[in-house]
Amino acid sequence: MTNVALFLAPHRVRRLLALVESQPGRTIAEHEAAARVVDRYMVATGLVSLVNACQVRRDDSGRLWPI
Repeated sequence: MTNVALFLAPHRVRRLLALVESQPGRTIAEHEAAARVVDRYMVATGLVSLVNACQVRRDDSGRLWPI
């Protein structure tokens, strides 16, 4: 997993939040693997940004949950 944080446009934030809400309990790596090839970098780094901004919660085992 990367620790790079991105500045995300509001529509990308909404898209990533919807992704976590539709598939709660997945890790960033699982979301990245399920994404289309062109979206994988944005999903991986974007989800890290959402965790850092406290818009998504990551539990002790690395699983993401909507807030």
